[in-house]
Amino acid sequence: MTQAVAQLEPIPADYTATLRFTLAQRPQIEALTASLPDTGLTTVYLVGAGGSLAVMYPLQFLFDQQATAFATSLLTSAELIARNPAALGPHSLVVVGSHTGTTPETVDAAALARSRGARVVALTRSPDSRLAATADVAFTYGSDYTVSDAKGLLLFQLGLSLLHRFGQWDDYAGAIATLDALPDTLLHVKQQNEQQNAAIAARFKDEPLIYTLSAGPNYGVGYAFAMCYLQEMQWIDAASIHAGEFFHGAFEIVEEDTPLLLLLGEDPSRPIAERALRFARRYSRKVATIDTKDHDLPTMPDRYRGLVGPLVLSAITTRLAAHFAAVRGHSLETRRYMFKEEY
Repeated sequence: MTQAVAQLEPIPADYTATLRFTLAQRPQIEALTASLPDTGLTTVYLVGAGGSLAVMYPLQFLFDQQATAFATSLLTSAELIARNPAALGPHSLVVVGSHTGTTPETVDAAALARSRGARVVALTRSPDSRLAATADVAFTYGSDYTVSDAKGLLLFQLGLSLLHRFGQWDDYAGAIATLDALPDTLLHVKQQNEQQNAAIAARFKDEPLIYTLSAGPNYGVGYAFAMCYLQEMQWIDAASIHAGEFFHGAFEIVEEDTPLLLLLGEDPSRPIAERALRFARRYSRKVATIDTKDHDLPTMPDRYRGLVGPLVLSAITTRLAAHFAAVRGHSLETRRYMFKEEY
């Protein structure tokens, strides 16, 4: 049993200020996207590693739903280099992410894309990073504490602006107004969900293995929570399972004491997650859910609840990680190997 208990870290003091800082970069984002139709853009590559890749899943989903002018590919940085796609070139936009801006394979992926004539956009903490220097343009957030939600907000601005430039989003003003309200809305969500997060962390804190299930634009949130927070930051064995793949092997491991955390949004992939949830509740007594439908989102038009669902789930799960750290007495900053060993 876990005995140690630490003080719960507060919601980052810079949370809303950091999100507003990302929103203030919209003129630069719009200037970038205004130039892209004239390049003959055919392919957008979304590239990163770990959490910086996970946060790109919603943009891939959005582009796959809306974009006919260009195709989208989501790849790890190392995979982009290994594949060296034949289509990568002057008609490509490559969006690369790294929090530190020093992830070697991500910097190398950006350099490869530049060498092939692609337009390279970096998302990173600092404009002085290696990744920012390698890219054509960098959008930053400047925080060590508000990271995933900031990158997600930058990506949504970039994605919606790009669709707007190609005439493939019919209410750009409404979408932007929705994004502008998110700093206060997401803070409200974090505060509103403290009790539920505390209960989930207390319930699962001693589990030797935790599975997350999610689908569609929300898959990256479940993936990041399992790998970046539970494995990397809490040293808990965890696995992220796509809810659409659950019934093609993974469900065979479910028993009455199997811990399952399901993330649900209000987008078209919801029935996929609901099917997995019905099965999970039938055969396991250790099922927890985080569902955007259960949350009040002030000033949020119904039309956009599904669109921003991944940001809502990210705001909740990043806070859930802090609750795990507190109830387990295991800091989110503790590492065995990362940034310490050669790898």
